[in-house]
Amino acid sequence: MPSDALFWAIGFVFFQPLHLGLPILYLFIYGDEAVRGEKIKRVLIHGVGSSAILFAIAAWLSQQSMSLAIVLVVISIPLPWIGLRNKKGK
Repeated sequence: MPSDALFWAIGFVFFQPLHLGLPILYLFIYGDEAVRGEKIKRVLIHGVGSSAILFAIAAWLSQQSMSLAIVLVVISIPLPWIGLRNKKGK
């Protein structure tokens, strides 16, 4: 495995708690017990899928500009919060 691919694979693994940990903790604390499992499942599926696509784009973008790729990853951390906020009333 080339070092760039290893860098992005390790980054993906360490990114998941930042990306998904707090929204899931929020659902455990403030979510309704009746629908908590479904909401957590939705956040996990959306979060892992979106971050996998994000890391693929960042790995490709890092060939041109590593700093731009890192900024893209950092900016995307609150994406599950946006999705959770939009679905809060449902």
